[in-house]
Amino acid sequence: MKRLTSFSACLIIVLSTGIFSPPAIAFNLSKEIGHCFHGGCDVAWTLNQRFDEGIRSKSESIVGPAKEAFLQAMDMLFDKKLNPMIDKINTDFSDRLDQAGTILQNTEKGIDEIIDRAAEKAILLEHESIDDIKSQIIDASFKQANDLVDKVDNDIEKLIADIDCKFAGQEAAIQEYIKATFSFIPHPLDECYRDNGFVFSLPDSRDYINIYFILKCQYNRDLRNSSNVGLIKKNYSRLVSIARRFQCIEQSNHAFYEVTSQDIKTASEKFEMWLLASQ
Repeated sequence: MKRLTSFSACLIIVLSTGIFSPPAIAFNLSKEIGHCFHGGCDVAWTLNQRFDEGIRSKSESIVGPAKEAFLQAMDMLFDKKLNPMIDKINTDFSDRLDQAGTILQNTEKGIDEIIDRAAEKAILLEHESIDDIKSQIIDASFKQANDLVDKVDNDIEKLIADIDCKFAGQEAAIQEYIKATFSFIPHPLDECYRDNGFVFSLPDSRDYINIYFILKCQYNRDLRNSSNVGLIKKNYSRLVSIARRFQCIEQSNHAFYEVTSQDIKTASEKFEMWLLASQ
């Protein structure tokens, strides 16, 4: 088995103690991941050997080509589906793990069920070829994984919106943010002001919708002029951040909510694409 990232290893090792072999110690998922977030994940590397041994122990109950098919399918499943999902939870909740308990529990349960069903299917298909077994395990497991990823993504989006709006969506917070980021000086030559109807005039400090579209335009311009991957990721992150902030302050405006939701989705997907490309 390949070595995982420290966070992924931390989570999957915790899961493996209950899935692949009888655990010598009872683990609490949130507690263990909390150690990862707070610099205590050196223990993950110690447990990684136990994780590998647990997988081998489980595979010993599977005979014939089913054994190799099971191991290959699990490698592919974690690489393509589950590890990116786990890393997303790590990224989005690294500083607020205590608020993500339900999501972590649902993730643990979902991964548990996926691996259990994959092992059961491998045992039932022991007399078929490696390719046939692997294909059937992947087809079934990937469908479960897609459903789990969609659910986790949706849960994350809802929780982040709720958390962020309690802070960034307050009038004082958004006014402070605008003061720090928005120029209340006429910009007759700036396309971002002109295209939103402001040549020699300016939006009111509480005209959040027009301020959002001007800032969005400026950040997109910065994005087009980005000279390296780091700046590209930074500007996609800024686009997500301002969309969430202004969506919070204008929650009652349904049309604006739809626009910012699409902006968040698009910028987040682009950010993740560049994040993967830079690894």
